[in-house]
Amino acid sequence: MRQLLNGESGEAVRTAEEVLRNPQLPDYLVTQPVLDLVAALRRRGEADRALAELDRRLAGSPATYPPAVQPLLLERARVRASRAEWEAAEKDVAAFLDHLDPAQWVNAAPPRSEAHTIRGFIREGRGDAPGAQEAWREALKLIRGTPAMVTCEGFLLASLTNDLTEADVAFFIDQTTRRLGIPAATFIRKGGTFEPAWVAAVMRNAWRNPRGREYARRIALDDLPYMDVYGIHSPSSSPRRSARGRWPARRARSRRR
Repeated sequence: MRQLLNGESGEAVRTAEEVLRNPQLPDYLVTQPVLDLVAALRRRGEADRALAELDRRLAGSPATYPPAVQPLLLERARVRASRAEWEAAEKDVAAFLDHLDPAQWVNAAPPRSEAHTIRGFIREGRGDAPGAQEAWREALKLIRGTPAMVTCEGFLLASLTNDLTEADVAFFIDQTTRRLGIPAATFIRKGGTFEPAWVAAVMRNAWRNPRGREYARRIALDDLPYMDVYGIHSPSSSPRRSARGRWPARRARSRRR
């Protein structure tokens, strides 16, 4: 939604509410405006209202939810995890994974990976570091070698698990430069501008320092303005900046409109 990208959370709330008031809106088209509404409310500091909206939409047993509604379970898990409601958040993630039917999704791997990513941060919040690593490794396994890995989330998973190889680096570069007509090997090759082993080491460490890890958590829990996510991801994906630990000094602030 344009208003969310522009930080116009008040306008985003009004737009989403207007869409949801349409009584002829099919069930399968309800989820996205609900997600937009929840995101806008959270950015206005109205987490209680966001959670109430999700609770209302998720009445009944998760076994009865159609596939289009199931992503709301992950969104509620994010809201609850942001409020340190760890047990309730983990129950939502478990319900999503237990009732997701891959046959009803075009590609079930990315949403399953998303669920395990959130589960990892929930477990980390509860002090279960080994459990967090287990969840993140499962999340990475689901998307490794696919276009879904070449995202901010894929990058942070590879870093958090300290599991990013030279082959992964080549895949990242190939996927992001192929449409530009610039062969990745032009820059990343032995004796080239960047040594593959060096780039892999830098990328593995990009999100592992305390500040990077905190931003990774907030990205996974959708607790940052969208433009801040892009602003953070850009320097973190630059080998030279990542190596020097150049993280934005400004903490994101929710803008109330």
